[in-house]
Amino acid sequence: MQISIAIPFYNRSSYIPQLLANVAQDERISEIIINDDCSKHREYQKLLACTKSYKKVKIFRNSANCGPFKNKYLAISRCSNNKAILLDSDNLIGVDYIDDIYNIGDLEETIIYCPSLALPKFDYSEFVGVNIDLSVAKKIFLDENIAKSFRKFLNTGNFFVDVNNYISCMETYKNASIHYADVIYFSYLWLSNGNMLYVVKDMKYEHRIHEQSYQMAWSADIPDR
Repeated sequence: MQISIAIPFYNRSSYIPQLLANVAQDERISEIIINDDCSKHREYQKLLACTKSYKKVKIFRNSANCGPFKNKYLAISRCSNNKAILLDSDNLIGVDYIDDIYNIGDLEETIIYCPSLALPKFDYSEFVGVNIDLSVAKKIFLDENIAKSFRKFLNTGNFFVDVNNYISCMETYKNASIHYADVIYFSYLWLSNGNMLYVVKDMKYEHRIHEQSYQMAWSADIPDR
């Protein structure tokens, strides 16, 4: 099995070198798709400069900014493999993440395989090993002890997907105007289409904290609603 990495990109060229250094040499990764959402010209030129030595990297550029929701769809739609890691440009994975994928066993096209750890702040181990469909998700939301953590999990992303099924799920909604919590919206669409989420034990990624980071927002002392 060969895997693609799909990276939606927008004005974060400084994050790309370390991301590529972590995964580009892995033989199980046959291509790295970077889909630029019409970044500033200077940022785009920096992206080209820092990726030019990587033969696996394929860069695409949107003619106009379409936002993170559609840009993720475009990144996935340009993958030539049918299995892909959808990875935000400010996040890092290592060889151990890829090892975890290969250790899953038989892969189901209706399942998105999710990390259990979003370092440095979030641990979703309480959901490990559960086939989360829409009915299970509703039950979790009714449990006030874990509902808040589950909402954070649904907005985590950085998961392993079946490309064809992802595209099929998104096709009708790809032009939706989603400016915030786009991963939660996608998770709802995915589950509503009869699919499932599965949290893989010890699968992890690192989120590099910055002022626009979702981990900053979720970690703020905001009353639960």
